[in-house]
Amino acid sequence: MILAIFAALTTYVVFGAVLDNAATQAVQLWRSSTPYDIVVDGNVERFSESVLKRRGVVTVDAVQICDVILGSYNVTLLALGEDSLFVLDCEEGKPPVGANEIAIPAAWNLDVLVGNSISVLPLTPGAEASVFTVSGILSGKQGVPQQPVVNMEAMRSFDSEIRNRLLVALDGKVDIDAAAKSIAALSRQIQVSTAADQYAGVQQGTSIVEMLLGSMRLLILVIAASSMGVLVYLTQREQAYQCGVLRAMGLRRTWLLAVPLAQGLIMFLVGSALSYVALIVWARGANRLLGTVDVTSLFVSQARTFILFGLAVIAFSAWSFVSRPITGLLRDVWGK
Repeated sequence: MILAIFAALTTYVVFGAVLDNAATQAVQLWRSSTPYDIVVDGNVERFSESVLKRRGVVTVDAVQICDVILGSYNVTLLALGEDSLFVLDCEEGKPPVGANEIAIPAAWNLDVLVGNSISVLPLTPGAEASVFTVSGILSGKQGVPQQPVVNMEAMRSFDSEIRNRLLVALDGKVDIDAAAKSIAALSRQIQVSTAADQYAGVQQGTSIVEMLLGSMRLLILVIAASSMGVLVYLTQREQAYQCGVLRAMGLRRTWLLAVPLAQGLIMFLVGSALSYVALIVWARGANRLLGTVDVTSLFVSQARTFILFGLAVIAFSAWSFVSRPITGLLRDVWGK
């Protein structure tokens, strides 16, 4: 029984994690122009952690930007962090890795090829131009930045012209205007802009995904917990004669109900402990989560529902059994 609980609980939590990840990926489909919903400019160096704690914020990425002249374009040069939601997909070549490399969007039609040199001039008066080698031509696919990209090392060559920016992704459940006001309230030295039109689609997509996710999770929960109830019922039927004798001797039904509930609680606790250890091993092996804190949060949020529902099923099964007539318990063929 303990092994059955361990297997069912582990499966339920793992499936929940997989479904959550699938839901997160699916919501990105509604972000057509950028993977982010809010842009924070200004003196943002010390506000990254504070923004991440705002309600509804799931990701905060710190990037660097610089206004430059590239060819005949006045553009904003972009340097991404390591965990950026942007995808650096190139039609030709590869993303920039060296201190003198740059990737430019294919839509610009600058008549340059991978390997060509291109001059980049900051807009600051008196600034000197830098020469970069085109490492790749960025595609126009969803999630790919449509502005020139360099790495952080290359951006340092522009020194005082560099500005820091925070890119914020929301969970699709909170109101974007309320989230923007909450972030703006952190300081008067920051400016907040939103992708409100795009986020409206994200909210609609999130509602659909949440409904499907809840239905699948409920189905898994019902199947797993019902299996536990069936096992408990079969175990009780094997003790039918003993239960009938105790009832005939005047033992109250509530006492007979307490026994399977206590047994079920003990088995759930032991099975849960084994499941928790297995989840830590799974999380590290799959590189899905990092550290025991994330595993604990995942386990508590989903296993609590599973255990409570499982105990409710056991209580219902046990009550339906002990409520049978004494003669029926004594004559049960399984209990003899």
